[in-house]
Amino acid sequence: MGMRYSDIVDYDKLDPFKEEAIKRFSQTLDNTNSLGVRIVKESIGATAVAIDIGNPAFYLAFNIEGLGTKKQDF
Repeated sequence: MGMRYSDIVDYDKLDPFKEEAIKRFSQTLDNTNSLGVRIVKESIGATAVAIDIGNPAFYLAFNIEGLGTKKQDF
């Protein structure tokens, strides 16, 4: 069996941080509406965040992966 993130990452410590960040960020979700761009609120906290770019319906989704990206000297 291969290695999993959960073998080396303590999600019980990361999840409260993620939830607090989402709570604070959520206050700004409507800021892009005046530009004709809407953040799909249901996607916040999911694997990818979706952005609705308007008419005709066009969505973009992105994911910023933060685990395992720190440079390590071996």
